[in-house]
Amino acid sequence: MKLSDLLAAWPLTRQGPESWLAVFADGEDAHAVIRACGATLARPMGHAEVIDALVQQGEFELATLLLQDEAFLVQAEATLAKDLDAQVERATAAAVEELRGRLAGLSERAQRLGVRVEVESILKLGSMRLREGFSRLKAVEQEVTQAEFEQVRDLERRLGETACPPTLNGQMFEEWKASVAQALRLGAIEAAAAAIEAGPSADRPPAVSVPTPPIWPYSKEPLDGVVGWFFGDGLIPPGFERHVPEASDEAAWMLLKALKAVGEKEGEPERAALLQALAAVLECEVLRTEASAAGTVIHVDDLSAPGFHAFGRRRWPKGIPLWLPSQAQASPSVPAGELVVRVVRGQPDPADNTLHLRLQDVFAVLHDRTRRRSRLLAQLGRQLPLDRAFDTVMVDESTRWERQDLPGGLILAEQPTLLVAAPGMGKSTLLAELAGQSSEAAIVEASTGGELPQARVLLIDGVDRLSADAVRGMTRELHWARTSQNPAPAVLVAARPEAREMIERSAAGMFRIIELPPRSAASLREQARVMLGWVGIEAEVPGSYDRLAFLASGNPTLLFHLCRALAVSLASAGARRRRFEPAHVEQAWQDSTFSQSARELVWGPLQSHEGAAEVLRAVVDFAEPGKPLSREDLAWAVGGREAAWVESRVRLLRGYGLLRVTEEGIGLAPGGVALLARAWTAPATNPNT
Repeated sequence: MKLSDLLAAWPLTRQGPESWLAVFADGEDAHAVIRACGATLARPMGHAEVIDALVQQGEFELATLLLQDEAFLVQAEATLAKDLDAQVERATAAAVEELRGRLAGLSERAQRLGVRVEVESILKLGSMRLREGFSRLKAVEQEVTQAEFEQVRDLERRLGETACPPTLNGQMFEEWKASVAQALRLGAIEAAAAAIEAGPSADRPPAVSVPTPPIWPYSKEPLDGVVGWFFGDGLIPPGFERHVPEASDEAAWMLLKALKAVGEKEGEPERAALLQALAAVLECEVLRTEASAAGTVIHVDDLSAPGFHAFGRRRWPKGIPLWLPSQAQASPSVPAGELVVRVVRGQPDPADNTLHLRLQDVFAVLHDRTRRRSRLLAQLGRQLPLDRAFDTVMVDESTRWERQDLPGGLILAEQPTLLVAAPGMGKSTLLAELAGQSSEAAIVEASTGGELPQARVLLIDGVDRLSADAVRGMTRELHWARTSQNPAPAVLVAARPEAREMIERSAAGMFRIIELPPRSAASLREQARVMLGWVGIEAEVPGSYDRLAFLASGNPTLLFHLCRALAVSLASAGARRRRFEPAHVEQAWQDSTFSQSARELVWGPLQSHEGAAEVLRAVVDFAEPGKPLSREDLAWAVGGREAAWVESRVRLLRGYGLLRVTEEGIGLAPGGVALLARAWTAPATNPNT
């Protein structure tokens, strides 16, 4: 008697996943099959429960076979069988999409290393039994990771064997080595390899955009003595001259003179002068100065940098406090939620709960006039509590990550421009930056209404919150401004894809339309590396940045939310070393706060647009992974809607980055957004998924 004959003898054994799985298991353990069948007979389950259990275990092939079994379906209603079949198809497609996403970045890494990845074979396995697909994927990941580690070890070996050329002094050589080592730690393997191949040089671009930590060989020397060396006093060690700033560097010499004055006589005026000189070195302005028994505190206006969000200028409208303690060593009075940067003269005290700006680090970079600000900011960023690293999202041009694919001539006098982009693509931030570049430009919040100001350049934001009537009123105001003013103002309007249709209906042909495309995977990969690098977070596996870029699906704000979830995950784990593994990325992707933020960013605005969810759900249900739907099939899937109606919704969803439209047809856009779309359109979706 074959084990499968048990199913024929006892039809009720189909009413449980254990017996079905046991019969089709790879082994021939008769006792295990009999026990599983007995358990099922003792507690039979409903049809939906059995299929759901198989799907939850990733047994898609067996679930499909069971739905084709007459004995299983004999008591099931036709509508239930149809729903269960759709459930299996949906779960299979979602699993294949997840595997495809994991393989996207992995294949790119493998190709660089010469490792072969049989993508279609892994996808086929996963579509039948998810466990086997992920098992094969994990084996390939280990192979690629091992090859990367070997490549990194080889580069580290080559870096260690690199000799200092006679034309380069020792300090510059050590800085070059530190820069390459930092690139290796951050996963910029190709940049590090190119730097090693080119050899040590003082004329080098940074391997990564986050500066390396300062190197100061005189950390054990008394502060007053080191300050004297800059002025030629005392027994100066050989080679110290490379740390001396140029004579024309007024900010550096003002700081050194202030330090010398504090060493000779310390009082409130001397401390205030020192902090003001330090602010000048950091290239920021002092908003106000406060003095107390704890010392002197100044509030500086800007410690931001592109990709460094925690110190964004708009995040700190009252300034960031820099504190120079007095001899009393008391703590300053700081409102809750703020940060304090303590200027440290000796060794920092890790228990004082402040960020430390060591004067020794300032000395190390003082001669590096063009990069000293960013190098000191990076030192502060590496100390930030991880739950504060990405604590808020706001429009801030001071942290904007420059993109190279912006079209030229955004602002033209001849014709108004409509800049169309999905939420999170940085339209408002771009407008703020353009406004800051010209004193003749004015940002107008369209939702407030009213007359337009007299300005040579009008930058219009907030159109997405207008009704159709309000959009018509806005276009009339713009037309009046351009026809009544001489010269006519240049106009740039930023809008989401759903506002584009209203504008085109109310003012056909008035605007030149520019679509802001999603960011490239390479750009987001580098942006992830830099955003995390500013706060000292580094990848254990270089390919982790590819995974972050893939999940962000071309949307920089989605990437921000993902980096925030990753930082919070590391903080909750209590990790002292700020290094993350692929498992941390997946944990961040599953984080409920991230899921809610992603939903509010991309899915929330579409709910008010009639038909958008219906079209997206049809694509999710009927477009197989890698096989897009034709327009005719999509029109059928949404109930035979007119082509113009379908095309309008497709254009909207494509603008949001949810769909990819090609000559072959319409399918889900690649990336994590496809996984989100499946969750958002699934029946009985949890609002936080």
